[in-house]
Amino acid sequence: MIEVDGTDNKLGRPVAFIESAWRRYTKHSKNKAQEIQGAILPIIELHHLSAPFYGVVLAGDFTKPALEQLKNNGFAVIYIPYKSVVSAFQAIDFDVAFDEDTPDENYTTAFRQLDSLTSSDKEKLRQALMRVSQEEVDRFMETLINCLERYISNIVLIPLFGKRYEFDSIDDATSGLDTLKIDSPVGEFEKFEVIVDYNNSDTIRATFQNKNLLTDFLRKLEH
Repeated sequence: MIEVDGTDNKLGRPVAFIESAWRRYTKHSKNKAQEIQGAILPIIELHHLSAPFYGVVLAGDFTKPALEQLKNNGFAVIYIPYKSVVSAFQAIDFDVAFDEDTPDENYTTAFRQLDSLTSSDKEKLRQALMRVSQEEVDRFMETLINCLERYISNIVLIPLFGKRYEFDSIDDATSGLDTLKIDSPVGEFEKFEVIVDYNNSDTIRATFQNKNLLTDFLRKLEH
């Protein structure tokens, strides 16, 4: 999570959520995608008034439908296929290839080698992973930076006044439309509708019935 105005003692305002996951076999990839959605999307809904960025970094074996499912739900995605991960580790002479027939002793050797990686090895590995996924990393980072550096381009406040009309059926509602005097409206204040547009095409839409709450919301957008 990335937040603004946070300290060691105070939670800040979340502006980005990034999850990561690994899968070796595609048979579990869709379940993992659904698990990520189930964990992240409720949090995004909770903080929808901040219109936060949300993305996921995936490595291993994921099917195209699993990846598309995440993208269709608004996730920015970096995906590093299994073969690309194996190739990247070869930059530090580390064979991480494995499958269901790999002997247990090979795993033990790999765990020990992984635990003994030097800072130099880790930097070489980082650079290798970046090279094999540079295009997706660039696209992901561009979206993230656009969200973090965005600014408000327009604010629309719509105070709504009116009289509530309730009907028992669609026929009654359509007939009732003919009785509404839209040219000379009357009624009491109902709520404010707020539309906040950003320069990167993000939009926040909200409703408030209390002017003070609306003011607090707008002040928070200053940061």
